[in-house]
Amino acid sequence: MRRSLLFAFAFFGLSALPSNVQASGHIYLLRGLAGIFSTGLDVIDEKLVQRGYTATIHGHLDYEALATEAARLQKRGKGPIIIMGHSLGADAAIFMAEKMKTLVVTFGPTINLTAPSNVSRVINYYTGNTLVAKGPGFKGTISNINLNAAP
Repeated sequence: MRRSLLFAFAFFGLSALPSNVQASGHIYLLRGLAGIFSTGLDVIDEKLVQRGYTATIHGHLDYEALATEAARLQKRGKGPIIIMGHSLGADAAIFMAEKMKTLVVTFGPTINLTAPSNVSRVINYYTGNTLVAKGPGFKGTISNINLNAAP
């Protein structure tokens, strides 16, 4: 069910992307456990590339190195940086975002998370009760979208 929800709601996340990301930004897609439960990100990546976005897929454990890379891109004006993650990748998306101001889209995080103060916007699609809350100093927007009643 999570996989079908990921496909169905990925397009809502895509519609939240700023149009200027096509010019110079980068979208990082972070997979969940061992990359086997997040194959829907392949579909999202393909759609993003077809639309002219620069997008890459990574394992959730790579978030620290990716944050360093993304921070360098952002510092050189190669933004915006957008991070999307599923399951453990959703958790890692928040951890990665702590290092930069960015848009974060999460699909089914495994734990309750807090958005860091340097993140501008969080969209969290969840089942169960895993929410993203405002962390200290957070001034952006958070949308927690409950998929428990989704068909």
